[in-house]
Amino acid sequence: MTWSHLMRLLPLVDCAKNMRIRKLGEVTIGCSVITLQPHHKFAYIYLKANPLMLPQDAKIETLLDSDNQDIDNFAYLLDPAIRNDLEVIEIAKPSQHNPISKPFNIVKD
Repeated sequence: MTWSHLMRLLPLVDCAKNMRIRKLGEVTIGCSVITLQPHHKFAYIYLKANPLMLPQDAKIETLLDSDNQDIDNFAYLLDPAIRNDLEVIEIAKPSQHNPISKPFNIVKD
């Protein structure tokens, strides 16, 4: 999987990079997820935190550009918001993706 594929699949990742596992000598992709205060539309699903979800039209390259030091342009992203319409299905637990509900929609703010 390439960087661009990962970034298209995971619009909520903060950073992703190739990492070498020292003991095994293998290279894998690692990533970090920025979490925010819970959004009220997710309150009945999960109360602890929500991932920062980028708008579909976000310029990923701008966000990840280490030369771009004007972070004020990104401050709005730290406010919990649903920036895209979502189709959601509740699962039993993260380690088992067994659905326990029918799909439903959460409308963007």
